[in-house]
Amino acid sequence: MADKDEITRLKIDCKHSVAALGAQDALGRTVKPRARLREDRQVGLFYFLWIGQHGSAGYDNTVLTLDEQKKDESTVGLHHYWDEPMFGYYNSEDAWVFRRHMEMLIDAGIDYLVFDTTNGYIYENVCRNIFPVALEMLEEGWKVPGFIFDTNHDSCGTVQKIYDAFFDPDNPDSKKYAPLWYRNADTGNRNKDRKPWIIAKNNNTGEASGQNYACLPQKVRDCFYLRESAWFVEDTVPYAFATDIDDPTVHEGMISVSVAQHTSGAFSDSVFESAGRDVNRGRGWSRKDNTNRTERCAEGTNFQEEWERAFAAGDSVNNIFLSTWNEWVAQKQPAGLYGRSTCYFVDQYNPEFSRDIEPVKNEYGDNFYMQMAENVRRFKGEGEAEPLSLGEIDISLPGTAWASAREFICFAGDTASRACKSADFSAPPYRDDSGRNDIVRLIAACGEHSLYVAVECREAITPPQAGDLSWMNVFIGTENGPWNGLGFVVNRLGPGSICRLNAAGEAEQVGSARLVIEGNIIKMELPRDLLGIGSGAEVRLKAADHVQDLGNITDYYIHGDSAPIGRFYYTFRVC
Repeated sequence: MADKDEITRLKIDCKHSVAALGAQDALGRTVKPRARLREDRQVGLFYFLWIGQHGSAGYDNTVLTLDEQKKDESTVGLHHYWDEPMFGYYNSEDAWVFRRHMEMLIDAGIDYLVFDTTNGYIYENVCRNIFPVALEMLEEGWKVPGFIFDTNHDSCGTVQKIYDAFFDPDNPDSKKYAPLWYRNADTGNRNKDRKPWIIAKNNNTGEASGQNYACLPQKVRDCFYLRESAWFVEDTVPYAFATDIDDPTVHEGMISVSVAQHTSGAFSDSVFESAGRDVNRGRGWSRKDNTNRTERCAEGTNFQEEWERAFAAGDSVNNIFLSTWNEWVAQKQPAGLYGRSTCYFVDQYNPEFSRDIEPVKNEYGDNFYMQMAENVRRFKGEGEAEPLSLGEIDISLPGTAWASAREFICFAGDTASRACKSADFSAPPYRDDSGRNDIVRLIAACGEHSLYVAVECREAITPPQAGDLSWMNVFIGTENGPWNGLGFVVNRLGPGSICRLNAAGEAEQVGSARLVIEGNIIKMELPRDLLGIGSGAEVRLKAADHVQDLGNITDYYIHGDSAPIGRFYYTFRVC
């Protein structure tokens, strides 16, 4: 275990590394790096633990016929996907997926996750699978999002179950999991004692009083800081937790921002019911014409307008709650309920009428994730990083403690194997053993004529094999790089090769770098003029090992190790 001073240093370095991230998405939109992310502004995200926990989720509406969706009564009550997630039809117990989620959400600047336990299930087995991953990342110095449980139906009973499982001081897990809870102070000088947040129905907020939070024993209520659950009437309840209502307003510093809204009560109404096209607000809905347009979905017009509504509220907002990350499935409901003419789906239906941000295998890809990351930075970001001073490096000297260098901390543990059952019980388990070199740190320095880069791995770097295009690739870019904002890759066509990238990610060798490998560190010296790094340029830096589909940026979330993950790259400016 690292000592206290080392953990403190790592936390500072991790924060700087996250703020320095940039990206360019599939639509050419950019995530702009910042000097820092404000901590007096918070962003949370609705997170689901239920996938694969209520029987097999073996249906996907995108591959079913309309008749199968509307009329097949044999599948009523079963979970149907609105499309296939980027990580496949994963089970919420999959700790490998949860680690990827944590990386993505930390990099995006998310401060807390709200676990959906609103139907009375607390998914204890899922929590015990994934919480150790979060604890490990905390120990490594990362600002892991704090966790909040959201209860609604039978708040009294559900909060009691949560307390017994994770918070009761007589339970040894109480101390173990204590670092994971979201404990921030709130507006109005509330929660000065930094208690863990809980969302629950209280007296007079909708259900019989016997099911409400106020009926809990005093020791349970004393454990938590309460924000009340008051869907659709939240503005009438002081300190209600913001939810994805149709037209959110600011109350007690909070506002919700959602990808889409089922304003009719069921997303599928927009397809199944006659004249129902615009009764909901899908991903491509806009206030400008009060219309859903499929061609606007990929750019997320509805999501962006929700963000702009929050920005327009100015300093009255210090906390934004986003809906949602990974709900993915909806239970098929029977025909005839509430006057509907067919079977129907409430919270998710298809790519247009759904509200998840997590990347998907369809044409949306990671658009909504990138859109979230940039808007979080608009809300929380401040300043620009100081330019990197010039300084010459002799890469033949041992070690990586270079003067005038910029250091970026990378997530460890990405090379762990994946082995978990699917949420589709008829499908084989998910397996992935592509992890090889675990990249934990990138260091960059710049001289008058050379760019110097060091990549550090957790263990000794594997030797390059003949014909391996994915061995310790290092990407360099400046503004307008043709491949996802990047223009060059080192080591693609052999150790030391410098290749120019085209828009498809294809590589053509244009030069050579000097390489030095010392156990777990590879150092390189590259000519600035070849890379187009002029005075004042913003340099983009990324490393990856054993990615399988080299030209597909989505694969940089999934296989091998990518530092940083997915589309992200580290940025620094040179004098």
